Amino acid sequence: MPRTLTDAYIAELEKTKNEPVHLVELGLQAETIRLTDAHRQVHYDGHQYLSAGYLLGIGEIEESSDLQVSSLTVTLSGVDQTIVSAFLQHQFHNRSLKVSKAFIGSDDKLIMGGEVFGGKITEAGISDDVDAGTVTVAVNASNHWADFGRR
Repeated sequence: MPRTLTDAYIAELEKTKNEPVHLVELGLQAETIRLTDAHRQVHYDGHQYLSAGYLLGIGEIEESSDLQVSSLTVTLSGVDQTIVSAFLQHQFHNRSLKVSKAFIGSDDKLIMGGEVFGGKITEAGISDDVDAGTVTVAVNASNHWADFGRR
C-alpha cells in the first residue's frame, strides 16, 4: 500500500531510540473500539485509543505491490465484558479492522505514519483460562482483495 510519510515521521525512523506504537480500530456492530499498544492513552483524529494492556499482539503485516489477499490476527486480552459479549454475539463479522503505525515523539505528541492494514473481520475466537482468570480474543481479518474471490 503506497503511502507518503511526513518529514517528522521519517526523522523518528532515523533516530537510534524511538517509541513506535500501533493504533487499532475495530468497527463492531454496536460501537467502534479503539486500542493502542502505547504506554498511555492516545488521542488521534478526535478519537481516544485506550491503553490498558488490552492489545496483546498484532500479527505480521505483509505489504506487497501485488494485488493479493493478505490477512492479519490481532490478539486482545483483559478486555471489558461488553467487548467479549459483542464477539460472543457475533457482532463482528464483515466489520472493519484498521491498524495504523505512529511514533510518540520526545514532546509526547503523536507522529502518524498512516494505515498499514485495512480490512474486514472474518472470524474471532475466544479462549479463557479459568485458573488465571483471563480471557483472550483473537480477531482475524482479510484485506479488501478477499472480496473479489467471493462472487
